[in-house]
Amino acid sequence: MNALELMLAELYTEHGIDLLRLAAGESDDVAAMLDVLIPELERILRRLDLTAAAKRDIDAALKEARALFVTQYGAVADSMLTRLQDLARIEGQFAVESLGKVIGRRFKAISENRLSRAVANMVIQGAPSADWWGRQGAAAAFRFSQLVRAGFASGQTTDEIVRQVVGSKGQDPGILAVSKREARALVHTSIQTVANQSRMEVFQANSGDNGPVRGYRQISTLDSHTTVICMAYDMKTWDLEYRPVGHDLPYNTGCPRHFGCRSVIVPWLKTYRELGLDIDEIESTRASMDGQVSDRLDFGEWLKGKSQAFQDEKLGPGRADLWRRGVITLSDLLDLRGNPLTLEQLKAQAK
Repeated sequence: MNALELMLAELYTEHGIDLLRLAAGESDDVAAMLDVLIPELERILRRLDLTAAAKRDIDAALKEARALFVTQYGAVADSMLTRLQDLARIEGQFAVESLGKVIGRRFKAISENRLSRAVANMVIQGAPSADWWGRQGAAAAFRFSQLVRAGFASGQTTDEIVRQVVGSKGQDPGILAVSKREARALVHTSIQTVANQSRMEVFQANSGDNGPVRGYRQISTLDSHTTVICMAYDMKTWDLEYRPVGHDLPYNTGCPRHFGCRSVIVPWLKTYRELGLDIDEIESTRASMDGQVSDRLDFGEWLKGKSQAFQDEKLGPGRADLWRRGVITLSDLLDLRGNPLTLEQLKAQAK
């Protein structure tokens, strides 16, 4: 990794704090949209006398509730699409400016239409954004139906069930508490995905013979919160066709690689001389939980300098033992699709 890539990684990490603030605000807005469901669900329940309601009446009420969930989650999906398209334009401009700031020349910007299309086709953890909102709406409707049917079967009153849906005064509504947590996670990951996709569009537009970009590299955070997936992916590179360079881990959709991911994709840049500058490559440093360390250290090399207890905690004792003995590398912790392997699978593979 060269000094220019590290400078970009630091810019993206600093910018990531702004994205976290944005995600928090957007999450609050989505939570408020879900709160609209509460009085409507209570209205449906109040119409029923659950102690005497016939099964067909309960089925009809639950069908009405499911329609409410579909409508409201659809509204959330539409709202988020609009906001994410606005974000894509901002992130595309940020990517152009950050490249210019680091390399010192003007770079090609991306049209708003291209960025909007990229957001519309965005895939999060293997599925389109709209599908995720649809899944969450269906899951919330299912939890509501389960609560009502279980309450009816156990002889609970309408008031008792309503309290489980609405919650007590001053508390987060019971039935929607899980839904809100899931929605916040999806908002956070969606914003990260849009930021990454917008940057990738800029990288691609500034690649080729005349551009500084020759591929892509992942930079993971060197601390105790990094997942096994991102440990294995740290410092991995791919060419412009997303083919692995010097390893066999697939690019897949890049970062975020999981919900809550903090890793970033930076452009794999040409050397100073390839960029037309008569300068030797400069060894730099990258951030870690211990302070600045050499830019030559990937997560595996950094982990070697930690205590055995720390290694066991991060990898699990069995995996850590195999890794310390040189039987496996961090890349071996994942299969060829980028999914974590179990300890049993690793032992079988080692044999």
